[in-house]
Amino acid sequence: MKSRRLFFYVWRINALIILVAGLLATLSLGVSVFYLLLQATRNREISNVVTVPSNEQSSKVEQKISIGTFEPITGSDILRAPVYLIQAYDYRAGSKESSSIQNYIFFNPNNKSSNWLRPTNQGLLISAIALSDRTNPDDTRQAPIISYLYLVADQDTNNDKQITERDKKQIAISDAAGTRFKVLVEQVDQLNGTSAIKGDRLSIIYQAADKLKAIEVNLRSQEIVTTNELSMKPN
Repeated sequence: MKSRRLFFYVWRINALIILVAGLLATLSLGVSVFYLLLQATRNREISNVVTVPSNEQSSKVEQKISIGTFEPITGSDILRAPVYLIQAYDYRAGSKESSSIQNYIFFNPNNKSSNWLRPTNQGLLISAIALSDRTNPDDTRQAPIISYLYLVADQDTNNDKQITERDKKQIAISDAAGTRFKVLVEQVDQLNGTSAIKGDRLSIIYQAADKLKAIEVNLRSQEIVTTNELSMKPN
């Protein structure tokens, strides 16, 4: 009799354990499904990607231009703000929104004038590097910006329907006020670095066509004065 009663209690405990385990498994499965649905339907945000709409997709890609925050340029009263291309389009069961810099606008509060870096908003401005004069290394003050160096991608060169940093790029410069924008080098694979400015000279290292090159640029004339090819592997 006692053994039957013990068996009955053990059976009930096992049933309770199985019930709790089943409820936990169901709850875990429900949470997983909810998370997957949430991931599939949420609005995804990306940057530095410009989608090139096809003829069939053009009506589904919503685009607008947005002006960012104006910030002062070190060493002057001029302000600079990025110009964003905002694109929104369907992605799987949800949507995707990209925000990419295409241009810059400059404003001079002294004479209330403004100017654009480039005459049109196009492609993708991947990076804008502020160049300061470091001629005097003992000067501890924040050096004024005298130029900007840009890495630009204007075309979908790998035919993936997007303009990103994976496409062929251009190296360009402008002065600190955003005028005299000029492309220095076309068909660049990667920007590898720049040297400190000495006087009016700047060195730029980049890769293109499986070659590593170093150029020296005269910032006053915006001309390349020397070009050297560096070794891509040890001798």
